[in-house]
Amino acid sequence: MGEIPGPPAVGAVQRRWRLRRNCCVSPRQFVAGIGAIAAVATAVGLAGAWYGIWLIPLYCLAEVIGTAVAAFCFIRHARDGEDVALLSNGTLVVELYQGQKVTRHVMHGQWVRIVRRGTGAADLSVWLHEGRLRIRLARHLDPARRLAFEADIRQALAQRPSWSVGRLTDVDAVL
Repeated sequence: MGEIPGPPAVGAVQRRWRLRRNCCVSPRQFVAGIGAIAAVATAVGLAGAWYGIWLIPLYCLAEVIGTAVAAFCFIRHARDGEDVALLSNGTLVVELYQGQKVTRHVMHGQWVRIVRRGTGAADLSVWLHEGRLRIRLARHLDPARRLAFEADIRQALAQRPSWSVGRLTDVDAVL
């Protein structure tokens, strides 16, 4: 299929999951909506300034600044999520995206346990455990997609061949 980018690739990608937020609007629609809010606030502020009511333009300026800050925060985290790749040699590579920060974890697929935590379907979370390393996955998915992902990764890890411990040196080369 393909190779995992980054320091040295350890094998071909056997299975990949991209777990991202589902935004209800496209980037173009989002920018158009924020632009419309800013245009209305600017028009109201200019009308207030025209009539000499200076409190209205100040309020509209604060509204436009507040809307811009909120839009920036939304845009920064709109691409949050996780990429999980199961390589042909049994290595599991997990990349976590949080704002501008990207964290990469490499796990030996034979030693990974999948743990489900939570009480109800809405707060159910999926965790990968390998030794002391704990990674929460599918944080941004709805409950139905989260359960489907959990079943899919469990099946992929269960179907893996019995890799020898000697292959662990390939994992250490990535770290």
